[in-house]
Amino acid sequence: YRNEGYFYKKQGLKGKLYYALKIAYHRLKILLKSENKKAKLDIIKKGLKASKTFNPKIEYAYGKNTKVNVTEFFGEPLSYGGQEAFILNMYKNFSCEKVKYTFVTPFNCDNKSLQELTETRKDKITAYNYKFNSKKRKLYILKAIKNHLRTESCDVIHIHSGSIFTLFFVSKIAKKMGVKKVIVHSHSTGEKSFTYKLIKKYSDKRIEKYADVFFACSKLAGKWKFSKNVIDNGALTIINNGIVVSKFKFNHKKRNQYRKDFNLGDSLVLLNVGRMEYQKNQEYMVEIAKKLLDEEVDFKIIIVGEGSLKDALVSKIKEYNLNDKFILLEKRTDVAEIMMASDVFLFPSHFEGLGIVAIESQATGLPTICSTSITTETNITDIIRFVDLEKPNEWLDTIMQLKKLTVNREEYAELIAKAGYDAKTSAEILEKTYLQ
Repeated sequence: YRNEGYFYKKQGLKGKLYYALKIAYHRLKILLKSENKKAKLDIIKKGLKASKTFNPKIEYAYGKNTKVNVTEFFGEPLSYGGQEAFILNMYKNFSCEKVKYTFVTPFNCDNKSLQELTETRKDKITAYNYKFNSKKRKLYILKAIKNHLRTESCDVIHIHSGSIFTLFFVSKIAKKMGVKKVIVHSHSTGEKSFTYKLIKKYSDKRIEKYADVFFACSKLAGKWKFSKNVIDNGALTIINNGIVVSKFKFNHKKRNQYRKDFNLGDSLVLLNVGRMEYQKNQEYMVEIAKKLLDEEVDFKIIIVGEGSLKDALVSKIKEYNLNDKFILLEKRTDVAEIMMASDVFLFPSHFEGLGIVAIESQATGLPTICSTSITTETNITDIIRFVDLEKPNEWLDTIMQLKKLTVNREEYAELIAKAGYDAKTSAEILEKTYLQ
């Protein structure tokens, strides 16, 4: 009665009137039906009296020196993919000293930049080193999150994954194990397989019960992972895959040096960056190479990445006798400089959430060709084109058109920043969400 008197008093005349009627009803109920009438009426009287002077001070759960423990949980290895690039860019721009970060993966971590930065900041990486290419992969994800939450303090969990299974079940476990704020983040789309449809239908009806915040890198990625209710009610927040724009500003000296180092001469240099998996569709680059060869174009194709389909790609390159036309690179930290040395960026993915490398390529002023399956939210500048994968001849024509394009490449980094893709902007949104 004391507490309710305090709260209703703050609601003005309407609150006071409601409280008076409620007290009258309670007193009448006691007089008509209750035993120990006098004792109970005295309790109400004391509560009313106490509420007039009751004015508690707000006590915060987090004091000035208290750290907020944030877990960045990944359903994939912490390597050099788009998700890792995103969180690394965010982490570099996080500035609040009240937050302590732990990066968790059920699999391996070989991202040296992240390892060095966490060590410098005295944060933590937990890699359980289970086999990623295993039939037990989903089981390992559940095992890792349960073990982490049993052994580590966690106030906020930010779940990153291209899998609905991971987003749903990890958020469910986290909420049931007492995590105060659960954030689910969709980083990709995919193909509508039977398994996808089944898990999506199951998740759509339940995920809002466990997740508190819904993030996605694009509207398309949000629709792919979350329910219509989340989208329609405005619960989804688009977090731009911010990049360190200054790192990608075009530099003529770096271009010349890298072309010299890779012995590129005056060749037309085509570039692709991404994991060598079905999604990224690097085999399409071989088809493009065959057509360029038929047209007697002097060219080189650089592919930066590794993955389970690398051997198949190498075999196909050998089959068509294109070894001298391809340069295959792994685990590079100088992607920006390689982009500066290139002439056209090719992005023939079967599907993407957004495609952070297409943002990076535009930031360096590198003309970019994307498949039509990639969201047009990547269409930020005048040097990007979208071509259907079923039209390889059109890809060839577009490459030749962009080859002749004359642009001032130094200007494009600023255009990307103005479009809201500077990592600082996205990092501020994330940190604010962690601290709220």
